[in-house]
Amino acid sequence: MIVHKSDKEKPDRESIRYQIFKPLQHSLGRAPTDAELATAIDAEIERRKPKPIQLGLFDTGSNAHETRADAFEQSDRRAISRRVATLEAFERAGQRGLTRYELAQRLGCEQCSVTRTVQELLASSQLYELRERRRSAAGGEGCVMVLPMFKEGRPQ
Repeated sequence: MIVHKSDKEKPDRESIRYQIFKPLQHSLGRAPTDAELATAIDAEIERRKPKPIQLGLFDTGSNAHETRADAFEQSDRRAISRRVATLEAFERAGQRGLTRYELAQRLGCEQCSVTRTVQELLASSQLYELRERRRSAAGGEGCVMVLPMFKEGRPQ
């Protein structure tokens, strides 16, 4: 039988049973039932498991590549979901279009959070900025943008 290193390091239930039986019996004032013993063994195994650690974002050690890759993947997923949400908001707005401020309000985030997504969509011609401006509730004016299907007949 081949024993792997991880199997050697893994505490078996029987050795844990011997380690916790007497302290458990003492705390209960009687011999523990099989169910109580099984529960205590499970709790001890769980307690001994190594706790997961959060890798530092700016780690330069052995985990640096993994950390950067994970951060990029999470960022990429958020960017994609924000892009989809942005396009859906413009689709719901229809011909009326949206300003950056209105878009941020609909998505429930800060205006600066939608700027990059809007710039990418404008650069890829998935959004069009019109000459029309609209005053926001905050008091400023913003350019109205629409999806390509709604730009016909509008001043650009």
